[in-house]
Amino acid sequence: MTTNVFVDNLGIQILSLSTVAMLVLYVTVEMYLRYRKGMKNVYETEVPGTMPLFILGLYITLSGFWGQLAWTLPGSYNILFYDPYTILGIIILSGSVSVFRKTPLQYVGFLSLLAGFVTIFYGYEAYILNMTNSPFNTMLLYVFFGIAAIFAYPVSLIVDRVDRGSMDNKIWMGFLVIFWIMLLASALMAGYIGFTAIGHHLFKAP
Repeated sequence: MTTNVFVDNLGIQILSLSTVAMLVLYVTVEMYLRYRKGMKNVYETEVPGTMPLFILGLYITLSGFWGQLAWTLPGSYNILFYDPYTILGIIILSGSVSVFRKTPLQYVGFLSLLAGFVTIFYGYEAYILNMTNSPFNTMLLYVFFGIAAIFAYPVSLIVDRVDRGSMDNKIWMGFLVIFWIMLLASALMAGYIGFTAIGHHLFKAP
């Protein structure tokens, strides 16, 4: 007779979302600042950030697959948490490999665009179904990440076209600023939920 053991690592998984958002924000802001100083080859700026992003993406992807297959609690929370979590990991991995190999980012950006709409839908459904203790905060987390994922597509086009002066275009810059705002909002919301979850789960695991 086998016994399923529930490993409660939701807190650290949510904090990994905050870490990814902050790291992507850091890399893209540094890319912009170097561009303003005259560096047109933005890939040279991004490549050093691909290693930690790749490792985080690998952790998120593997952890997401594990959560989808090994969920031992009642209900469909593995669908709510791990479907978009796994997709995020795949996007981070794909983006890291694309930057490292210096191939166009727009295809990863388009995948991110599609995933963003899916993520927002998951958050909305979780709110309507009242699936968590803080359904509104959960919805905000999904919406912030979803919008950031959507705007990752125009940002990927900016990176692919930066040698044509795309960062000097006000419309393109508007996309980049919204992307940064959503990344920061995502990181803060994930950090808040993650640290709250760690304390609660240490006191009483689900």
